[in-house]
Amino acid sequence: MSHLCGIPARAGGGSVRTDFHISLQGSLVIEASKIHDITLGQDTGDNSWYPEEEPPRTGGSILDVEINCKYDGNSIERKTIISFDGAMSQWMRWGLDNIGNKSLGSNSWWRNLNTFSDQVSSSEKQNGRVDNSELSSLETHLRGSKSDLKSFLSSGLMIDPEAVFGVDPVDFGPLEISIDLGASRAFNSDSISLRVSSTYYVSDSGSRQALIEDFVRPGGYDFWDKVGLSFEIRTGMLSGFGGIYLDNEEIDYSHRRWILMEIITMESSDIESDTDFRMEFGAENALLFSPLISAMISVFALCLALGIGMALTRRRTRAPSMIMIGVLGVLSLSIYWFGLPMPIVLGVVSSSILLVFPASVISPVVEDSGVQRNSNKGGMVRCPSCGKKVPVESDIRPLRIDCPACESTLRIE
Repeated sequence: MSHLCGIPARAGGGSVRTDFHISLQGSLVIEASKIHDITLGQDTGDNSWYPEEEPPRTGGSILDVEINCKYDGNSIERKTIISFDGAMSQWMRWGLDNIGNKSLGSNSWWRNLNTFSDQVSSSEKQNGRVDNSELSSLETHLRGSKSDLKSFLSSGLMIDPEAVFGVDPVDFGPLEISIDLGASRAFNSDSISLRVSSTYYVSDSGSRQALIEDFVRPGGYDFWDKVGLSFEIRTGMLSGFGGIYLDNEEIDYSHRRWILMEIITMESSDIESDTDFRMEFGAENALLFSPLISAMISVFALCLALGIGMALTRRRTRAPSMIMIGVLGVLSLSIYWFGLPMPIVLGVVSSSILLVFPASVISPVVEDSGVQRNSNKGGMVRCPSCGKKVPVESDIRPLRIDCPACESTLRIE
């Protein structure tokens, strides 16, 4: 089956002819045409397509969830934007325009807003568009009780609130909720955005804290044709993650650590219906594992290992210990930046202090080098017995010094 239609070039609209061409089995072809009067513009038209009963939520909708978080070591500030269009958008617009409608079905979620019927004037009810009073009624209802927010997400949008927020919304602090209907308030399938902002405390008892998991409820993919996710959480310089744990290797995420911040991002434009995932982080030792403190500990440990290596190789070749410290330093920087668990980073830099001892001990002794490192500006003389150079550390003349190689006594006039 195919159909063709054309919109008039002029902005005001006009008559549009629609041609239908249906090919059945064999050579049977059905053709039909119809002319429609269309008015183009925002919130215009005669609203002739307006169902008397609550429209179904099935029929094709796209869900996009964008989450931005900030972790300070004690709490998480979370901003969530839930955007959707299609049949779910029509269901929500129709429900807002039918606040107080006595003919709503017994299972309709919109019966929860009947208490706000007096706040909507009779001229605004069932007028084919969402008015400010109707939109304000829903926002007030969702802000008034966190249980109402859970009910709207789970029963209305088929989204698991605890999965999309990381915690039960009951644990939220003060809520900020706003709804954006886009450019049009009319009954249509344009995108709607629900914004939820709040802060909640994180337990530091050593247990893991959930960040995000598969949030579409069982059966929810009957309503959503496509589900996308954009997730980001960042910290300050004095708070960090003990470790990131994701139970599904098919889900990609990025973890980067700088001195001033630590960032975790997860992007997926199309989450499959059979995809199960859960991301958590370790909330213990947030200060110790912070980007700044951990970087300072790493630099201090490498400098300490360097100092120990220099002291232990005064009379030995320094190349083995210096190469070992350099390799561990580069390795520590790499795993620090790529966001590996902080205990691994600190373990690598600590190992540089321990490994410098055997690396220095096995280094070969260099006698000439050892003599030169301990010499000063007094000059050198060659021993006539063994030919080794002996440092002269005094300006007193005559001077007697012993050769450290052959133990001969030299006299300098």
